[in-house]
Amino acid sequence: MSCEVCGRRIRGSPVKVVIEGAIMNVCEECARFGVTPATWSRSSRKTPQIVSQERKEIVRKKATKPASIEVEEELVEGYGNLIRDAREKMGLSQEELAKLVKEKLSVIKRVEAGKMEPPRQLAVKLEKVLKIKLYSSEMAVSPSTATGKRKLTLGDVVQLKD
Repeated sequence: MSCEVCGRRIRGSPVKVVIEGAIMNVCEECARFGVTPATWSRSSRKTPQIVSQERKEIVRKKATKPASIEVEEELVEGYGNLIRDAREKMGLSQEELAKLVKEKLSVIKRVEAGKMEPPRQLAVKLEKVLKIKLYSSEMAVSPSTATGKRKLTLGDVVQLKD
């Protein structure tokens, strides 16, 4: 038989102890972590006392959410041609651009061909090096979502006994 705490093989007879409310068969060394079932009882543990309090009526203001403004940034259409034109305008080759933005040549080729959208980090680097804008921002305003009725909660339905 093995100890339920440390997993070692128990030599002799196992010791029954209560560890955190569970009765376990343990070795003599691990027996110090618990108490014997004879001295332990569920009623001897301290149970939290529930104190009843008078419920006071709380007047709550109706909270309305203000209109939220969301800024969405989208990659511009034709980003591949835009990058290629800006690179050629600066007189850079694809290899030189790849070195400047510290990216692989194959990634630059795929982005320019429009086969791959540049990750946000790469797009920021390309914007700085080529002095172009790859993301256009659109602001969307969503109206406030104020509802006249409050939803029921469990506390509204349950009545507590005193």
